[in-house]
Amino acid sequence: NPAPYVEGETRPADAPVVASTGSANETGQASAPDQSHATGSANSAPVPPPDLTARLGGAGPAAESTPKSAAEIGRAAMQDAYVLALAAPDVSPDPAPTPASGPEIPCARYVGQPMERCKVSVVHTADKANITVTWPDGGTRIISFRAGRPAGSDAPSNFRFTREGNLNMIRVGVAERFEITDQLALGN
Repeated sequence: NPAPYVEGETRPADAPVVASTGSANETGQASAPDQSHATGSANSAPVPPPDLTARLGGAGPAAESTPKSAAEIGRAAMQDAYVLALAAPDVSPDPAPTPASGPEIPCARYVGQPMERCKVSVVHTADKANITVTWPDGGTRIISFRAGRPAGSDAPSNFRFTREGNLNMIRVGVAERFEITDQLALGN
């Protein structure tokens, strides 16, 4: 393997440019100095971030004549992504609704309005369920389910629905839209 590019080092125009993973076991490649045994005060200078232009082969006039292949750039990008993913803090996805806040569903009240979150309450009786949707700006809509399927609403307008997997996409009238899962409607 050819030696990697080192900042300030001159090299011939025909010298290949190689991305280094930074692992010390790569034959013929330099790696960052081991700072685990370094002595000094706690105020030592922080290590500067890597020069991505040099890492991806875009530094200096020599690099312009010997561009890196897409495979080399892709490999370097994937290695960087893995390192960043491992270094990222663990952040849990949206927390489950607390009993105080109750469940919510995606909904929209007006034509052209993006979906927002509406609070819901569910009343189950035998094979029926009435889901009361409360709009963020006030007002409610009751969606009725029978035998696990949307059956109607308390609005006099047209009621229709489609299903994708276990999701019921419901429309009431021209504008109102709701997304209610089977789990919410059936109580499972």
